[in-house]
Amino acid sequence: MIGARTSEEEDAGIESLGLNEENAAILNGLIKEYPKSFESREVQKAFKVCVQAHSDFGHRPLLLDCVGTAKILCELGADAGIISAALLHDVTTTTLLNKDDLLLKGISEEVTKLAMDVGKLTVVSKLHQASGRDLEVEEMRSLRELLLAMTDSRVVIIKLAKRLQTMRTMKENVSRSRRGKLAEETLAVFVPIANRLGMATIKNELEDICFKTLHPEQYEELCAQLKRVSSKETILKAMESFEYAISNDTSMEELKPMEIVGREKGLYSVYKKMKKKNIKLEDVRDVRAIRIIIPDSAGKDGCELVISKVHGLMSKVQGSFKDYVSSPKSNGYQSLHTVVKDEAGNNLEVQVRTVSMHMQAEFGVAAHWRYKVNDTCLSSPVDESGIRWARFVLSRMQDVKDKSKVRLPGKPSMENTFPFPSSASSSDNESMVPLDVSGSFDEFTVLEDAMKRANVNDALSSSPNAGSPSAPKMTYVILVIDGSMSIKEVEAGSRLSEVDLLDDQKTMPAVRNGFSSEFVGIRTLRVNRENVDIDDVHNFEMKLGDVIEVTRSRISRYDFEENESVVSAEAAASAANGSNSKATYFPDLEVHAMPVA
Repeated sequence: MIGARTSEEEDAGIESLGLNEENAAILNGLIKEYPKSFESREVQKAFKVCVQAHSDFGHRPLLLDCVGTAKILCELGADAGIISAALLHDVTTTTLLNKDDLLLKGISEEVTKLAMDVGKLTVVSKLHQASGRDLEVEEMRSLRELLLAMTDSRVVIIKLAKRLQTMRTMKENVSRSRRGKLAEETLAVFVPIANRLGMATIKNELEDICFKTLHPEQYEELCAQLKRVSSKETILKAMESFEYAISNDTSMEELKPMEIVGREKGLYSVYKKMKKKNIKLEDVRDVRAIRIIIPDSAGKDGCELVISKVHGLMSKVQGSFKDYVSSPKSNGYQSLHTVVKDEAGNNLEVQVRTVSMHMQAEFGVAAHWRYKVNDTCLSSPVDESGIRWARFVLSRMQDVKDKSKVRLPGKPSMENTFPFPSSASSSDNESMVPLDVSGSFDEFTVLEDAMKRANVNDALSSSPNAGSPSAPKMTYVILVIDGSMSIKEVEAGSRLSEVDLLDDQKTMPAVRNGFSSEFVGIRTLRVNRENVDIDDVHNFEMKLGDVIEVTRSRISRYDFEENESVVSAEAAASAANGSNSKATYFPDLEVHAMPVA
């Protein structure tokens, strides 16, 4: 039997890394805080490479940023490979190290690829922040789809942890002028992705930091109000009352075991609801909420028994009862909802549902994130089954670990048996089904048993994207024209020539009489930082995530008229060939030009 490593062995292991005293102290602290992760030699090797890469003067904040990102992932229960990639996520974008360097330093192929892929997402984010224009709503949706489709779910999870670390340290590391743009991007892009992956803890913290950054006065005011009306003690007291009443009622034996979990609504979520419905804080009924999940065998009758018991314990708020079991929502959502008041007059929303109803609500078509984000479409290139599996695993892992949730004290805890997502297509791996459930029947077991009985892989891998076979498969590319970024949705297999590389009406000069005083041409063309010859665009097949950078030249009308004879000849040749292209070639200027129409 292999026992725990002694302190002498740990010190010897750290000494073999050749770290200086300061960095060795950091690693020692990480080992004490997260022994399961940082005792791994793979993680320690990644830490050493991270330290070496950021050893230059002024790189200290970058090192601490990588460590902070890794710590967030440790809290999520990520494995050694993901922790290692988090430590190395920025070395290829902020230092001179490249893929080959990482491999030569003993970093595995898998960890290197994860780190490189995080770097790709970082490049996309930086292009967006530096862009001279704001993305439209549909483009934001496309950007979220692009980030999810470019790589597997582990990379997106690392990127979300990185963004949370950035937002936490924004005051120290981000200039005041950039904070607003960063917060706006986080709300528009990364918060919906976190929600879609079931990372509620990260989503809520990102939202609250952005809220404080963009609306500091409203944040402080609402914070003060919520402190007066919301408390976990209020929720816990109600949960204990419900649990005691149900557990001691012999007529409700079939409702056991059950899960009772409470939560306080996130600050930003409260703010959004108040704005959307134009109501005051006291009119937001779900600031505090309790969810009761009972066995499938109890069915609707069991749900109604629980609601009846709740109404007998606390006064019902008139008009608050909603029966979504008898009349499910259009997306299939089923649950009984009610709002009650405790003795102090505090509102409490109570939801009651069976295990199957809960699984459908969290992971099926009725999932909360679907109707709140609506990011999916039939032609989306995102592997929806992978997203759903990652959400399934992350939701359950966080459900157990989430400190913001309110749980009944003294209940036996269940050892987490869920593996971290290993790829975007993890749902295809039968070994991922959580069959091993340890511990006694407690507040978690009811859900785990249902997962064992259900064919989880089949339930989670049915993708809404498997729509009409006639729908063309689409993909996304990033077009940057003179620094102005846009997201283009194109049919898979399209050629570069099919994208209008000059059409950027937001930055074009004013048009008079159908023509501009200037003509615009392509001065340089790069795809993924590699130069592309303008004559090769017909042969260049675009791939998901390609970054197409165009630098335009402006050609005066005088230059155009000087070359009028050339234009006429080219136009005649195009007409003879049956071409309807608007592009025209100027041999002496070596650019392709197009009148702005």
